[in-house]
Amino acid sequence: MFLLHNYVTLVLIIVLALQATAAPCSPRGTTSTSSTLPTPTSGTGNGTQGGLTAAQVTAALPSIPTSCNGSSNSACRTPSQIAEFVNLSFKKFNFETVGEQAAIFALMAFESGSFAFDVNVFPGRPGQGTRNMMMFYFVLPYALEFNATAVQAIRPDLTTSSTATDIPDPNERNQIRATVLGDELSFGSGAWFLREKCPQSIAEGLQSESEDAWNRYMGPECVGAGSTDPARLALYRATLEAMKK
Repeated sequence: MFLLHNYVTLVLIIVLALQATAAPCSPRGTTSTSSTLPTPTSGTGNGTQGGLTAAQVTAALPSIPTSCNGSSNSACRTPSQIAEFVNLSFKKFNFETVGEQAAIFALMAFESGSFAFDVNVFPGRPGQGTRNMMMFYFVLPYALEFNATAVQAIRPDLTTSSTATDIPDPNERNQIRATVLGDELSFGSGAWFLREKCPQSIAEGLQSESEDAWNRYMGPECVGAGSTDPARLALYRATLEAMKK
């Protein structure tokens, strides 16, 4: 958990406060809604992609800082760092197409306020976090799968069958969340969520780079954020465009 010491971060918190009700992987971050962004293809995608470059991260998120030197925000990461860890997640969970990769990136960027946050700061839900801003009932199985030793150092009784209701203490929830805030796990959460918590057909659909596939990804079968948010769609479009430059 980090302290918010500067004006820019305060403004971001105020923006987050004005967002709509959170989705299961959420509260939402900020993004551009420019109407000049290209429309995703209607089914002509399926191109393979090695991931994003730092330049493509910046193209998709023009307001992102190019340096974290002097930043009081401990969650700040440069475009190069973001690209490195997002690309690791694509490789780890076997997402090879532009449509899939752009969707995972866009969701995490939206949820984390253009990667400015890795924990929920408004309203401050205990245990909610990672760059995918997952609710604690997703953070717990993620942590138990990839950092069980650290989790069980906090609560030795927890197993892979444990649920969020077994951890009512907000401090313990935050401690467990901290076990997956290292960059590899935090940036890996979006790819894990799509691979493990959504029907396989969602990822397969995203290979088309279509708006319908994106809307289904955002819908109740997967993210649960509603399928008609123009800000989310705009960020997906911007990422698709950036990845094809």
